[in-house]
Amino acid sequence: MDALICPECGEEAVGSLQTTDGEDEGLAEFDGLDEDGELNYTGNSSLYFTDGCYDSDDVTDEQGRLLLECPNGHQFPWIKAEA
Repeated sequence: MDALICPECGEEAVGSLQTTDGEDEGLAEFDGLDEDGELNYTGNSSLYFTDGCYDSDDVTDEQGRLLLECPNGHQFPWIKAEA
């Protein structure tokens, strides 16, 4: 199965989860994988700040895998293909 496809609904992920200081959350948008198998970020993000502006960090699961989100709001880990 394609690693960017949501296991719940079958839609392709639209971004990776981000957080700022563990409080504010958002989504860093991407449009698939580049030729090296890395996420191709578009430079757009939707971060919702409650107080000020901070640097963002990736949100990962217990195994350290980056969490992705599909257009329906389902969150799932990115299982990166082995090179």
